[in-house]
Amino acid sequence: MTLLYAEELKKMYEVKAHFYIRQDDPSKQLMRSEAVIHAKNASFDEPDAVIVMANPGSCFAADEADIPQSPDADGAKRFVRAKPDQTQYQLMNLMHRMNWKALRIINLSDFCTGNYKEFKAMLKAADNDSHSIFSSGRTNELEKAIQNRTVVIGWGQDSAIRSFAEQALTVIQKDHYGLTFEKHPYYRHPKPQLKTDKIHWLDNMTAQLNSSYA
Repeated sequence: MTLLYAEELKKMYEVKAHFYIRQDDPSKQLMRSEAVIHAKNASFDEPDAVIVMANPGSCFAADEADIPQSPDADGAKRFVRAKPDQTQYQLMNLMHRMNWKALRIINLSDFCTGNYKEFKAMLKAADNDSHSIFSSGRTNELEKAIQNRTVVIGWGQDSAIRSFAEQALTVIQKDHYGLTFEKHPYYRHPKPQLKTDKIHWLDNMTAQLNSSYA
């Protein structure tokens, strides 16, 4: 199979996400705890699978006015419409191949920036790990996100995320899928640069998932 491109994918899928402002940060850093890609005729409340990546990348709210400036009183997450990024278009291709109606995206860190160099600086500057859904203070949130669902890992191989990746593997404690690098604990990112490599990732990821369902 080949790639479906953005114009076609946008007719089939849409993205919603939960953004928030980090209250203990004087700079009021924008954060994203999760995003969901779902078919336009389907609910996003019960995703078929969850993928874990490094950071939210360049997926931002379609309308910045929709981003809540403070947490909801009941702790509920309010999802708003989001602009898809290139990685999410690749994930839509995976969904199309697997016939999934919804895919949840969580990350090793909630820091929301499209600049990976800036993201690494944020990780280094953080004085605690509350920005990660895999931190000990967010156990219930993580369990709700991944419970009884297929987990796919694709957080890449940057050394800056190593400790977070190792922690995530310890916390997940269930069977998971992903295309591993030779060096632990790294997994191939869904969107490599070259088109041929994108198709290669999709082919191999689909084969791995399908073999587990057989």
